[in-house]
Amino acid sequence: MKNCCLTSLWIEECDIDAKGIECFKKLLLQTQCLKRLVLDANPIRDQGAKFLGAGLKENHSIHYMSIQNCSFGHIGLTTISEALVHNKTLIELNIDGNRIGNCGVKLLYDMFKGGFSLKKLLLHRCIINPDDQCILHLKALNEMEDFRICIDHTIEISLQISNTQHEPEKDSIEPETRNAGCGVIVGEKLFVWGGQTERVGGMRYLPCSESHPFDVFDFTTKMWSHQPTSGDVPELGIGSSLIAYCGWFYLYGGLTEYEENVFAGDIYKVSMDTFQWKIIAIPPACKTTIKPSPRYTAGIILHDDRLCMFGGVGPKIVEDQDPGAEWVKAVNRDKGAFGWNNEYYEFDLKAECWSATLEKDAYRPKPIGSFSFCKYSCHKAILFGGCGSEENGCTYSDRMHHFDLEKHVWTRPVKKHSLPWPIGCRFHSMSALFDPQCKAVACEEPRWMVLLWGKISKLTISKDAWALNVDTWTWKKLQLCESLKPRAWHIACTNAQHDIVVFGGNLVEEYPQRGAVANLCIIPFDQILKVE
Repeated sequence: MKNCCLTSLWIEECDIDAKGIECFKKLLLQTQCLKRLVLDANPIRDQGAKFLGAGLKENHSIHYMSIQNCSFGHIGLTTISEALVHNKTLIELNIDGNRIGNCGVKLLYDMFKGGFSLKKLLLHRCIINPDDQCILHLKALNEMEDFRICIDHTIEISLQISNTQHEPEKDSIEPETRNAGCGVIVGEKLFVWGGQTERVGGMRYLPCSESHPFDVFDFTTKMWSHQPTSGDVPELGIGSSLIAYCGWFYLYGGLTEYEENVFAGDIYKVSMDTFQWKIIAIPPACKTTIKPSPRYTAGIILHDDRLCMFGGVGPKIVEDQDPGAEWVKAVNRDKGAFGWNNEYYEFDLKAECWSATLEKDAYRPKPIGSFSFCKYSCHKAILFGGCGSEENGCTYSDRMHHFDLEKHVWTRPVKKHSLPWPIGCRFHSMSALFDPQCKAVACEEPRWMVLLWGKISKLTISKDAWALNVDTWTWKKLQLCESLKPRAWHIACTNAQHDIVVFGGNLVEEYPQRGAVANLCIIPFDQILKVE
């Protein structure tokens, strides 16, 4: 190879593993002519990245190298970053789609402080969660002379927000006890909105304060604070959905009058900069006038730049908006008739318009609400559990459905009764869980879906927690700390450390809505893996 005159080498998607990469280490050590090397989408993993780093350290010819989607994490990045400090010829490095995370960003920052020759580094889709420390590292990298770092647009937004972020209150406040609220983690903070709490005279919807604040928990300081909001404040209620996207929170739905069965149907957004609410009206230029009927306990997830919504509970649906959908009326209700639906809508966050995308005769789950709806891959989601109405009355489902968010196709796997399987439930949570040591490539795909508790009958809260392996589609029961009390209608989110954060919910096994709590619990990743 010493006399080889090859200047560019592109070997993409060739199933090259660490053993194969060891040959490229020798190539990098020997070649004097190779300028461009592309090894995208080969499962080289951490060991292969170490081989590349060792070769790159002594190389004096490579100008450009691309190792996108190569299944390595911050461990493999260690050797590569060490090599970048010594290498004086590499100008551009593309490591998009590798799971380097915040640890990888800190590693690059620590290594590069002493100087380097690299001019451009691409870090898209690298599982980076822009907490306060990570933002400082990214800012420092961006400000290095003659160096450019390319990151995801959402992370760029977080960098911009960090310049104008409101300071939290110095003294920690105690959040209200609540259930049926909604929450989302952004960076190192949990933002909580809505829900209900018990006061003298009955239940009260939150927030009760005139400043309509978010309750905010800072994982760095371990303190709660209030973040006041203003503007077109949404109607207060329960069972709403909260999504974070590009510097905004989006809120949809909710039950705003329990006794009269009044539901919210508008979508609101609030800036993470000014915390001023705005109600979103369908723009005149929008090609469709679709607006879903009001509802609560719908399933809403973020996919690309769209909010994807299925099902929920509310008044009769608008006919012909989603032609294949059904609405099943609840029985024994004297006021404000409501029922379950199986409509599917998408809200375009850029055009701010709703659309119905399912074919009229396409298969879809039966009308249902109070279920979990969560992504398990780049473009696929899973629906589990929930409550619907059938001939024998209100039922708690144990069905699991899959939905393709690109093809808009529902499927349902066959339940194997001989295998462990969660009992039918509602008001539970399901969270996607990533393995920090996972070597899976691309798309930031989780390894497990974690199902926590919920109601299994009108008066009974499940004591079980489950993990669903998305590789084998098998369930295993979890053994959690005894001090962690089972609950229903709680908030559950996954943080940057791959732990599950649980807040609020009902502990008492009675209905309606008693026994709400305000404690925040963190279930460590390692504990979740202790299965029976």
